[in-house]
Amino acid sequence: MLRTFLTTDGKDNLIHFFAIDCVAPHLKPRFKVYTHTHINSLASAKHIMTMGGRLPLPEFITTIWPLFMDMEDVPLAERDGLQKPLAEPDSKYCGINPTFELIPGDAVPHVKMYVPIWQYARDEPGVVRRYQRLLETQGLGDYDMEEAVQCTLGDKRETSMHNMASIVSTGDGKGVAFTAYLGPKFWE
Repeated sequence: MLRTFLTTDGKDNLIHFFAIDCVAPHLKPRFKVYTHTHINSLASAKHIMTMGGRLPLPEFITTIWPLFMDMEDVPLAERDGLQKPLAEPDSKYCGINPTFELIPGDAVPHVKMYVPIWQYARDEPGVVRRYQRLLETQGLGDYDMEEAVQCTLGDKRETSMHNMASIVSTGDGKGVAFTAYLGPKFWE
């Protein structure tokens, strides 16, 4: 299924590298294919998350995408095809970065989506507010993202410190796991 997707419907996904979990078979090691694409529209995210319609569309994607891409103010009718401009167009961190995880015995790959949040955000406080709304709308707990980010990064915060965020479907596609990757900007 993955090979078919990557060679037909997913040909915009450039393979970066492969990874293998080096653990005992009973721990369900994963074979992971890390890819990168220059596209960033909601339609392209849906296409990748469903592997070109081969998998059901996770319920969370249309709610989370505007939060990731800082486009809650964009009318619903315009979101699907909108290619969001990059803060730094010459950066190698652009588009969306899907990872396809294969586990022995599982017929269907798990699709995880990484997004370089700093490329699409208008301001740093907005990133934190959108992360908070993501946690709230997806029922992921009652946390104070502002306090957590302040504790981690301090007062000298920049949008670029929000390196990546990732989402992956959990269970039957109704749940989501979310990770925010924070750190200093090492490139320029």
